[in-house]
Amino acid sequence: MPMSPEIDSALRWLARSSVPVSALQEASTVSRALDACGRKLDGSAAAPEYYRRRRRTFYAALKYAVRERHLSANPLDGADDPEWKAPEVADAVDRRRVANPAQMRTLLAAIATTGRTQGPRLAALYGCMYYGMLRPSEAASLLLDECQLPEQGWGLLEFSEVRSAAGRDWTDDGEVHEARKPKGGPRNAIRRVPIPPVLVEMLREHIHEHGTAPDGRLFRTYRGGIYLPSTLWRVLQEGRKRALTQAQLASPLARKPYDFRHAGVSWRLNAGTPAPLAPSGPDTPSKYCSGSTHTASTETTKDGSARWRTRSNRPADLG
Repeated sequence: MPMSPEIDSALRWLARSSVPVSALQEASTVSRALDACGRKLDGSAAAPEYYRRRRRTFYAALKYAVRERHLSANPLDGADDPEWKAPEVADAVDRRRVANPAQMRTLLAAIATTGRTQGPRLAALYGCMYYGMLRPSEAASLLLDECQLPEQGWGLLEFSEVRSAAGRDWTDDGEVHEARKPKGGPRNAIRRVPIPPVLVEMLREHIHEHGTAPDGRLFRTYRGGIYLPSTLWRVLQEGRKRALTQAQLASPLARKPYDFRHAGVSWRLNAGTPAPLAPSGPDTPSKYCSGSTHTASTETTKDGSARWRTRSNRPADLG
Protein backbone atom coordinates (compact mmCIF):
# COMPACT_ATOMS: atom_id res chain seq x y z
CA MET A 1 0.00 0.00 0.00
CA PRO A 2 1.63 3.29 -1.08
CA MET A 3 2.17 6.00 1.49
CA SER A 4 0.22 9.21 1.31
CA PRO A 5 2.17 12.37 0.36
CA GLU A 6 1.70 13.71 3.90
CA ILE A 7 3.26 10.64 5.53
CA ASP A 8 6.07 10.51 2.98
CA SER A 9 6.85 14.19 3.59
CA ALA A 10 6.82 13.68 7.36
CA LEU A 11 9.21 10.72 7.15
CA ARG A 12 11.63 12.65 4.95
CA TRP A 13 11.54 15.54 7.41
CA LEU A 14 12.32 13.17 10.27
CA ALA A 15 15.27 11.70 8.35
CA ARG A 16 16.69 15.16 7.72
CA SER A 17 16.11 16.50 11.22
CA SER A 18 17.09 13.52 13.38
CA VAL A 19 20.57 12.70 14.60
CA PRO A 20 21.78 9.11 14.11
CA VAL A 21 21.15 6.74 17.00
CA SER A 22 24.89 6.30 17.43
CA ALA A 23 25.12 9.97 18.45
CA LEU A 24 23.34 9.07 21.70
CA GLN A 25 26.58 7.49 22.88
CA GLU A 26 27.85 11.04 23.38
CA ALA A 27 27.01 12.57 26.76
CA SER A 28 26.43 15.99 25.19
CA THR A 29 23.74 14.60 22.88
CA VAL A 30 21.95 12.89 25.76
CA SER A 31 22.10 16.10 27.80
CA ARG A 32 20.49 18.05 24.95
CA ALA A 33 17.77 15.43 24.71
CA LEU A 34 17.09 15.64 28.44
CA ASP A 35 16.99 19.43 28.22
CA ALA A 36 14.37 19.10 25.48
CA CYS A 37 12.33 16.77 27.72
CA GLY A 38 12.18 19.57 30.27
CA ARG A 39 11.05 22.27 27.84
CA LYS A 40 7.79 23.10 26.09
CA LEU A 41 7.59 23.97 22.40
CA ASP A 42 7.93 27.67 23.19
CA GLY A 43 11.16 27.02 25.07
CA SER A 44 9.77 27.67 28.55
CA ALA A 45 10.24 25.17 31.38
CA ALA A 46 7.75 22.31 31.44
CA ALA A 47 6.02 21.07 34.56
CA PRO A 48 8.07 18.52 36.55
CA GLU A 49 5.56 15.72 36.01
CA TYR A 50 5.60 16.45 32.25
CA TYR A 51 9.39 16.12 32.29
CA ARG A 52 9.25 12.85 34.20
CA ARG A 53 6.76 11.38 31.73
CA ARG A 54 8.87 12.37 28.71
CA ARG A 55 12.05 11.09 30.34
CA ARG A 56 10.43 7.69 30.91
CA THR A 57 9.51 7.56 27.22
CA PHE A 58 13.04 8.57 26.22
CA TYR A 59 14.48 5.88 28.49
CA ALA A 60 12.21 3.25 26.94
CA ALA A 61 13.32 4.27 23.43
CA LEU A 62 16.97 3.95 24.43
CA LYS A 63 16.27 0.57 25.97
CA TYR A 64 14.72 -0.55 22.70
CA ALA A 65 17.79 0.70 20.80
CA VAL A 66 20.01 -1.44 23.05
CA ARG A 67 17.83 -4.48 22.47
CA GLU A 68 18.06 -3.94 18.70
CA ARG A 69 21.85 -3.50 19.09
CA HIS A 70 21.92 0.05 17.80
CA LEU A 71 23.52 1.04 21.12
CA SER A 72 25.89 -0.97 23.29
CA ALA A 73 24.33 0.32 26.53
CA ASN A 74 21.59 2.65 27.71
CA PRO A 75 23.29 6.03 28.31
CA LEU A 76 20.72 6.87 31.01
CA ASP A 77 21.86 3.92 33.12
CA GLY A 78 24.61 4.40 35.64
CA ALA A 79 25.96 7.58 37.15
CA ASP A 80 24.26 10.89 36.40
CA ASP A 81 26.04 13.63 34.50
CA PRO A 82 27.21 16.10 37.19
CA GLU A 83 26.93 18.96 34.69
CA TRP A 84 23.24 18.37 34.04
CA LYS A 85 20.55 18.75 36.69
CA ALA A 86 17.00 17.50 36.21
CA PRO A 87 14.09 19.80 37.08
CA GLU A 88 13.01 19.45 40.66
CA VAL A 89 9.81 17.48 41.16
CA ALA A 90 7.47 18.46 43.98
CA ASP A 91 5.46 15.47 45.18
CA ALA A 92 3.43 17.35 47.76
CA VAL A 93 -0.05 18.52 46.89
CA ASP A 94 -0.71 22.26 46.85
CA ARG A 95 -2.32 22.71 50.27
CA ARG A 96 -4.45 25.55 48.95
CA ARG A 97 -6.38 23.00 46.91
CA VAL A 98 -7.29 20.78 49.85
CA ALA A 99 -10.66 21.60 51.41
CA ASN A 100 -11.39 20.83 55.04
CA PRO A 101 -14.23 18.46 56.04
CA ALA A 102 -16.75 21.27 56.59
CA GLN A 103 -15.99 22.77 53.18
CA MET A 104 -16.24 19.34 51.55
CA ARG A 105 -19.62 18.73 53.14
CA THR A 106 -20.84 22.08 51.78
CA LEU A 107 -19.45 21.32 48.32
CA LEU A 108 -21.09 17.89 48.18
CA ALA A 109 -24.44 19.40 49.15
CA ALA A 110 -24.05 22.09 46.47
CA ILE A 111 -23.20 19.52 43.81
CA ALA A 112 -26.26 17.47 44.77
CA THR A 113 -28.50 20.44 43.94
CA THR A 114 -26.75 21.56 40.74
CA GLY A 115 -29.03 21.24 37.72
CA ARG A 116 -32.07 19.04 37.35
CA THR A 117 -30.30 15.71 36.80
CA GLN A 118 -26.54 16.00 36.56
CA GLY A 119 -25.83 17.19 40.09
CA PRO A 120 -28.11 14.67 41.83
CA ARG A 121 -26.60 11.87 39.72
CA LEU A 122 -23.02 12.92 40.49
CA ALA A 123 -23.13 13.76 44.21
CA ALA A 124 -22.36 10.18 45.27
CA LEU A 125 -19.59 9.95 42.65
CA TYR A 126 -17.90 12.95 44.23
CA GLY A 127 -18.55 11.31 47.59
CA CYS A 128 -16.56 8.29 46.38
CA MET A 129 -13.64 10.55 45.50
CA TYR A 130 -13.69 12.18 48.92
CA TYR A 131 -14.80 9.51 51.40
CA GLY A 132 -13.37 6.60 49.37
CA MET A 133 -10.27 8.40 48.00
CA LEU A 134 -11.03 7.10 44.50
CA ARG A 135 -9.72 8.65 41.30
CA PRO A 136 -12.43 10.13 39.07
CA SER A 137 -12.12 7.28 36.55
CA GLU A 138 -12.34 4.69 39.35
CA ALA A 139 -15.47 6.26 40.81
CA ALA A 140 -17.15 6.60 37.41
CA SER A 141 -16.48 2.91 36.67
CA LEU A 142 -17.89 1.41 39.89
CA LEU A 143 -20.22 -1.56 39.46
CA LEU A 144 -22.96 -2.59 41.87
CA ASP A 145 -21.38 -6.05 42.27
CA GLU A 146 -18.18 -4.36 43.46
CA CYS A 147 -19.90 -2.65 46.39
CA GLN A 148 -20.71 -4.07 49.80
CA LEU A 149 -23.22 -1.62 51.29
CA PRO A 150 -24.66 -2.85 54.59
CA GLU A 151 -27.58 -1.08 56.23
CA GLN A 152 -25.32 -0.10 59.11
CA GLY A 153 -21.59 0.32 59.58
CA TRP A 154 -18.70 0.37 57.18
CA GLY A 155 -18.86 -0.89 53.61
CA LEU A 156 -16.30 -2.12 51.09
CA LEU A 157 -15.50 -1.39 47.46
CA GLU A 158 -13.64 -4.04 45.45
CA PHE A 159 -12.69 -3.44 41.84
CA SER A 160 -10.07 -4.71 39.41
CA GLU A 161 -10.84 -2.66 36.30
CA VAL A 162 -11.59 0.96 35.50
CA ARG A 163 -12.61 2.74 32.31
CA SER A 164 -10.61 5.89 31.66
CA ALA A 165 -11.27 8.55 29.02
CA ALA A 166 -8.37 8.13 26.59
CA GLY A 167 -10.14 9.67 23.57
CA ARG A 168 -11.43 8.06 20.38
CA ASP A 169 -8.12 8.59 18.56
CA TRP A 170 -6.25 6.52 21.15
CA THR A 171 -8.44 3.47 21.74
CA ASP A 172 -8.53 0.26 19.71
CA ASP A 173 -12.30 0.27 19.27
CA GLY A 174 -12.76 3.99 18.62
CA GLU A 175 -14.63 4.54 21.89
CA VAL A 176 -13.83 7.43 24.22
CA HIS A 177 -13.15 5.17 27.22
CA GLU A 178 -10.87 2.16 27.50
CA ALA A 179 -10.68 -0.53 30.15
CA ARG A 180 -7.51 -0.84 32.20
CA LYS A 181 -6.31 -2.09 35.55
CA PRO A 182 -6.31 0.23 38.58
CA LYS A 183 -3.29 2.47 38.69
CA GLY A 184 -0.40 1.58 40.96
CA GLY A 185 -0.89 -2.18 41.29
CA PRO A 186 -0.09 -5.45 39.50
CA ARG A 187 -2.26 -6.54 36.59
CA ASN A 188 -4.24 -9.09 38.62
CA ALA A 189 -4.67 -6.88 41.69
CA ILE A 190 -8.07 -6.20 43.22
CA ARG A 191 -8.34 -2.82 44.93
CA ARG A 192 -10.18 -3.12 48.24
CA VAL A 193 -11.31 0.14 49.80
CA PRO A 194 -13.15 0.26 53.15
CA ILE A 195 -15.68 3.10 53.06
CA PRO A 196 -17.26 4.90 56.04
CA PRO A 197 -20.98 4.77 56.84
CA VAL A 198 -21.60 8.23 55.38
CA LEU A 199 -20.52 7.03 51.92
CA VAL A 200 -22.41 3.76 52.31
CA GLU A 201 -25.57 5.80 52.88
CA MET A 202 -24.84 8.08 49.91
CA LEU A 203 -24.42 5.09 47.59
CA ARG A 204 -27.53 3.31 48.88
CA GLU A 205 -29.60 6.46 48.32
CA HIS A 206 -28.09 6.94 44.86
CA ILE A 207 -28.97 3.39 43.83
CA HIS A 208 -32.50 3.79 45.23
CA GLU A 209 -33.07 7.06 43.34
CA HIS A 210 -31.25 6.41 40.06
CA GLY A 211 -30.76 2.66 39.75
CA THR A 212 -27.85 1.29 37.75
CA ALA A 213 -26.87 0.91 34.10
CA PRO A 214 -27.59 -2.41 32.35
CA ASP A 215 -23.99 -3.45 32.96
CA GLY A 216 -24.27 -2.61 36.67
CA ARG A 217 -22.49 0.75 36.64
CA LEU A 218 -23.60 2.99 39.49
CA PHE A 219 -23.02 6.22 37.62
CA ARG A 220 -24.30 6.84 34.10
CA THR A 221 -25.47 9.70 31.93
CA TYR A 222 -29.15 9.98 31.07
CA ARG A 223 -28.28 8.10 27.86
CA GLY A 224 -26.51 5.36 29.79
CA GLY A 225 -22.95 6.43 28.94
CA ILE A 226 -19.89 6.94 31.10
CA TYR A 227 -19.36 10.44 32.39
CA LEU A 228 -16.64 12.42 30.63
CA PRO A 229 -14.07 14.39 32.64
CA SER A 230 -15.45 17.60 31.11
CA THR A 231 -18.87 16.90 32.66
CA LEU A 232 -17.36 16.31 36.09
CA TRP A 233 -15.42 19.56 35.74
CA ARG A 234 -18.48 21.58 34.65
CA VAL A 235 -20.68 20.34 37.50
CA LEU A 236 -17.93 21.00 40.01
CA GLN A 237 -17.49 24.59 38.83
CA GLU A 238 -21.22 25.21 39.26
CA GLY A 239 -21.10 23.64 42.71
CA ARG A 240 -18.14 25.79 43.74
CA LYS A 241 -20.10 28.93 42.81
CA ARG A 242 -22.88 27.86 45.16
CA ALA A 243 -20.71 26.65 48.04
CA LEU A 244 -17.68 28.96 48.24
CA THR A 245 -17.10 32.60 49.03
CA GLN A 246 -15.78 34.92 46.32
CA ALA A 247 -12.28 34.72 47.77
CA GLN A 248 -12.42 30.91 47.90
CA LEU A 249 -13.85 30.78 44.39
CA ALA A 250 -10.87 32.73 43.05
CA SER A 251 -8.45 30.40 44.85
CA PRO A 252 -7.37 26.86 43.83
CA LEU A 253 -9.56 25.41 46.60
CA ALA A 254 -11.22 22.18 45.31
CA ARG A 255 -10.93 23.47 41.76
CA LYS A 256 -10.44 20.06 40.15
CA PRO A 257 -12.35 16.80 40.71
CA TYR A 258 -9.08 15.16 41.71
CA ASP A 259 -8.84 17.60 44.64
CA PHE A 260 -11.66 15.65 46.30
CA ARG A 261 -9.34 12.65 46.47
CA HIS A 262 -6.58 14.81 47.96
CA ALA A 263 -9.03 16.10 50.57
CA GLY A 264 -10.05 12.52 51.39
CA VAL A 265 -6.48 11.47 52.10
CA SER A 266 -5.93 14.58 54.22
CA TRP A 267 -9.13 13.84 56.14
CA ARG A 268 -7.77 10.45 57.16
CA LEU A 269 -4.32 11.72 58.03
CA ASN A 270 -5.78 14.51 60.15
CA ALA A 271 -8.05 11.97 61.86
CA GLY A 272 -4.90 10.26 63.13
CA THR A 273 -4.27 7.57 60.54
CA PRO A 274 -0.48 7.11 60.34
CA ALA A 275 1.32 7.72 57.06
CA PRO A 276 3.01 4.69 55.43
CA LEU A 277 6.63 3.97 56.10
CA ALA A 278 7.14 1.27 53.47
CA PRO A 279 5.42 -0.26 50.43
CA SER A 280 3.02 -3.11 50.97
CA GLY A 281 0.76 -5.45 49.05
CA PRO A 282 -2.51 -4.75 47.27
CA ASP A 283 -4.64 -6.00 50.18
CA THR A 284 -3.05 -3.86 52.90
CA PRO A 285 -4.44 -0.51 54.03
CA SER A 286 -1.58 1.47 52.48
CA LYS A 287 -3.05 0.57 49.12
CA TYR A 288 -6.52 1.94 49.86
CA CYS A 289 -5.70 5.14 48.02
CA SER A 290 -3.00 3.53 45.80
CA GLY A 291 -0.21 6.02 45.42
CA SER A 292 -1.91 9.31 46.14
CA THR A 293 0.09 12.38 45.16
CA HIS A 294 0.38 13.10 48.86
CA THR A 295 3.80 11.97 50.03
CA ALA A 296 1.90 9.85 52.56
CA SER A 297 -0.92 7.48 51.83
CA THR A 298 -3.17 6.10 54.55
CA GLU A 299 -1.68 3.17 56.41
CA THR A 300 0.89 0.40 56.48
CA THR A 301 -0.11 -2.05 59.15
CA LYS A 302 -2.83 -4.65 59.02
CA ASP A 303 -4.51 -3.26 62.14
CA GLY A 304 -4.46 0.27 60.76
CA SER A 305 -7.89 -0.08 59.17
CA ALA A 306 -9.42 -0.58 62.63
CA ARG A 307 -7.79 2.61 63.91
CA TRP A 308 -8.88 4.45 60.77
CA ARG A 309 -12.49 3.33 61.23
CA THR A 310 -12.54 4.17 64.93
CA ARG A 311 -11.09 7.64 64.49
CA SER A 312 -13.06 8.45 61.34
CA ASN A 313 -16.35 7.57 63.05
CA ARG A 314 -15.95 10.41 65.52
CA PRO A 315 -18.24 13.38 64.68
CA ALA A 316 -15.34 15.83 64.95
CA ASP A 317 -13.38 13.91 62.34
CA LEU A 318 -16.31 13.97 59.94
CA GLY A 319 -16.30 17.77 60.01
